[in-house]
Amino acid sequence: MALAGPQGQALLESALDKLVAAEGHSAGVLWSWRYTQRGRLSNDEIRWSLQTEKSCSNCYIFPPPSLDFAFEDDIVDIVNEAWKKIVGEEVDDDDFMMFDDREGTSDQ
Repeated sequence: MALAGPQGQALLESALDKLVAAEGHSAGVLWSWRYTQRGRLSNDEIRWSLQTEKSCSNCYIFPPPSLDFAFEDDIVDIVNEAWKKIVGEEVDDDDFMMFDDREGTSDQ
């Protein structure tokens, strides 16, 4: 549902009521759960970046996640930005997301 909050919940409830009514008088909802997922759509034109927490100089706030099914490459840029803030700006970009082989593991 693209419409968040009480309006979107009301639309969902109305659709569910119509579906249940189509089954007849004996049908009913036994349990329901409603929530609002916060996020952003990929067509959002805002350039998202890492934010610093005001009360904690070593805490960072990532932008809201994408609600789309596809992984967005921009998230890697934001993770890179956080990595540089943690390890220092002098770090070589070639080391980003390069992981040493773990001992005792195999490719099988």
